[in-house]
Amino acid sequence: MAIAWGLAMTARRLCFAPLLLMSALLPSACTQSTPSPAPEAGATASASASASALVSSRAQHSDTEVQQAVLAELRKDPHLDVARIQVAATHGLIELSGTLDNLVSRERATRIAEVVRGVNSVANRIEVEAPARDAADIAADVRKALKYNAATARMPIVVSVTNGVVRLTGSIGSWQEQQLAERVADGVRGVRFCQNDLTTTGAPKRTAALIQADVESRLAWDALVEHDPITAKVKGDRVSLSGTTGSAAERLRVINDAWVAGVMGVDADAVTVSLVARPDANLRAGASKSDHQIAQAIKSAAFYDPRVRSFSVDPTVVDGVATLNGTVATPGARLAAEALARNTVGVRTVKNELVVRVAQTTPDKLLQKQVQDALLLDSMTDARNIQVLVDKGAVTLTGSIASYFDSAEALDVASGVPGVTRINNQLQVMNPAVPYVYSPWADPFTPNVEAWYVTSLRPTLPDATIAQRIKENYSWSPFILEPDVQVQVQDGTATLTGTVHSYRERQAAVDNALEAGAVKVTDELRLGSG
Repeated sequence: MAIAWGLAMTARRLCFAPLLLMSALLPSACTQSTPSPAPEAGATASASASASALVSSRAQHSDTEVQQAVLAELRKDPHLDVARIQVAATHGLIELSGTLDNLVSRERATRIAEVVRGVNSVANRIEVEAPARDAADIAADVRKALKYNAATARMPIVVSVTNGVVRLTGSIGSWQEQQLAERVADGVRGVRFCQNDLTTTGAPKRTAALIQADVESRLAWDALVEHDPITAKVKGDRVSLSGTTGSAAERLRVINDAWVAGVMGVDADAVTVSLVARPDANLRAGASKSDHQIAQAIKSAAFYDPRVRSFSVDPTVVDGVATLNGTVATPGARLAAEALARNTVGVRTVKNELVVRVAQTTPDKLLQKQVQDALLLDSMTDARNIQVLVDKGAVTLTGSIASYFDSAEALDVASGVPGVTRINNQLQVMNPAVPYVYSPWADPFTPNVEAWYVTSLRPTLPDATIAQRIKENYSWSPFILEPDVQVQVQDGTATLTGTVHSYRERQAAVDNALEAGAVKVTDELRLGSG
């Protein structure tokens, strides 16, 4: 049955239509390709991708071609000053150099490069030339940022700053909490580097067998990992991984999955990146998973996300449709739980019935100031023109903002503030013709999916140009190995037909088409093994 994507698509993935919640490969539709001549009016442009041909041609990509592909992906990002970034490629190793004005953009450049086919690893030597600020002011702002994020607000973290370098110390509960705290600190204006010296306490003492079983389960249920398989061996509290992944981004995901309770170190030197066809995350060999098993996997994933862990999330699954019931503390936690469910093997779609219930009500005037402060602290969003209104915990954002990417970032920051029960986004985007496609690989946040945006202001490209861009996106995607994906583009609408092997591959195909300039995508792809 065809699935129509565009103005009528489920509010899930695009920030310029609905926000989409799984994976487009990289945000933007501006591909640095040479367009084909426009066809005559009413003509239909076509593009197709054959896995055997593409894998063969991709294997022959030169260092220069990979370098140019990385540069093209970096240029698509609406929040990177690519003129200040240099890219070198040597046998799959990408070296980034240059200067940027904030730490988050530096890290974002790494994540973008990691999702380009042919990139095995990324060495980021970009220097952060953040605006000079007093160390005491930066330290105070980092403490505020941690306080204004519900997931880090109660962590006993000590912050110190020297020459723009933030040091975090203290004992917290998990490796995942360490990573989240560092990410919050990275986003504060003026931070050049974050030295994360946080330690974990109270971690359970677990046997090697239990740790190994937990790691294997996490890998098996992660829909963003397609392994061949990844092998985990545990000695004491250390995990050693080996196997093959299809991209540098997926390799990092594998490492993150290995940090289960009781683990104190992960060795992934034997995990390689290779252009080989691998078993699919959703169609792995062996017995199919029951709805009950899928629901339990969602609950297990929630245990490892500090934004969701302490709340009551009760998933039920019927024929692959996951319904989330229960309560969470913030709109951000609600969205994080939805993302966890979508990224679980066997889940076809998610119905989010979670209710935001705050533990302690914050007076509206105080909450207004806290949300405003949180937005102003964020280095990725120019919040000077954002006004915040609060009514009984419901936050309304008005004013103007540069792009849909900035809008998504602002919504993410506001939705995580303790005491916020709902976000009403009324921000006016100053550059509405520039779309933004959410990527779980490039974006550490989960965007607010309750807002719908106008797509009619996006200029329509010639059909042949859209088709060519889709073809180029597919050729550099590490997630599309489909042997028979056909693309027909007519009047700006891309129709996808053929067979794909996973939900992830299917969504990547749709998102790449939207990113390439399609104003709507009709998905007629079949899900199967042949």
